[in-house]
Formats: sequence, C-alpha cells, structure tokens
Amino acid sequence: MVACPSLRYAQVVKERNERRQAVGVFRRAVFGDVPLDAIKTVYIERHNLNLRHENRRLTRKTVAFSKEVVWLDRQMHLYQAYFNLARPHRGLRQRLNGDGMVKWKHRSPAVAAGVTDNVWTLRELMCYKTFTNY
Repeated sequence: MVACPSLRYAQVVKERNERRQAVGVFRRAVFGDVPLDAIKTVYIERHNLNLRHENRRLTRKTVAFSKEVVWLDRQMHLYQAYFNLARPHRGLRQRLNGDGMVKWKHRSPAVAAGVTDNVWTLRELMCYKTFTNY
C-alpha cells in the first residue's frame, strides 16, 4: 500500500508529570511536509469531545459502556454511517440565493464529498443493505 503524495500527518505529544498533569506540548511531523506552527489540536479535541458526547459507549461509568470490543466496533460503524450520511453539518451548508431571505442547503460530509446527492434520512440509513462478517 502506498500513501497519497499529498498526505500530511503530524502528531502532538503531551508531556506529563508524575501526577499525570500536562506540563508541556510538542509537535512533530510524521509524514509529509507539515509546518509545525500549523499543527492545531483544537479540531481533534473537538472531534473527540463530539464522539464521547454523542456515543455513550465511549464514556466510562455509564450503563451503555462497551465491555466487549465487538459491540463497540458495531456501534462505531453505525455512528460513522450516521455522522457521514444522515447528519447535516452546519459548517458544510451552502447559502442559496433566495428572495430576500437567507436560505441554506443542508449537507452531510458524504454530500460535500460527492459520495451521495442528498442527506439520508434515518430510515434510508437503517434500511440500507450491507454485507458484514458478523
């Protein structure tokens, strides 16, 4: 497998003291030409927060916490499908030329990437036939 030449991958490493508190952060380019001052953790941290907030299986001390990897894997596949196909994202919406009123076309990441032409309904997502190894 060969990586795409335009792939840029960087890592942010937190240095911790003996009480596990973050005392420093340093950045490093792992793959590609990444300017170190352009590496931001805010997007990754926001994504991780959304994952924990919207998926209780990733949060400890809840009734829905996954004790077995199989169930977590299944839930994450369902969550990814919902996130990319059925959930409209406000940051991806497009402004439409309306008659004096601001109107928006809601889009999901799959619509923005051109994978599908509409935001799926939950019914469409749940009725879509998939083939898995389960």
